[in-house]
Amino acid sequence: IVKNCQDPEFSTKLHIDYHFEKVQKLKFGIYDIDNKSVNLSDDDFLGGFECTLGQIVSSRKISRPLQLKAGKPAGKGTITGFYARSQMCILI
Repeated sequence: IVKNCQDPEFSTKLHIDYHFEKVQKLKFGIYDIDNKSVNLSDDDFLGGFECTLGQIVSSRKISRPLQLKAGKPAGKGTITGFYARSQMCILI
């Protein structure tokens, strides 16, 4: 969470066990949260990205534009996933 920022930058490390034989779907969503509720349905969806953990691991780096819906870009925002030394980092 980055409060009161028009141009936030995030860098978050996720620890996920990778299973080569399974498709592990990942879904990232960016929201403008203007209240104290934990329910995302009352917040503004700014964009998202879906991929598999296997895509990130095999590419070592994957970068895609944020999308409102499939095929519809959400402005100029991007999300990038890195995988190195058994760790994954997501940059938004």
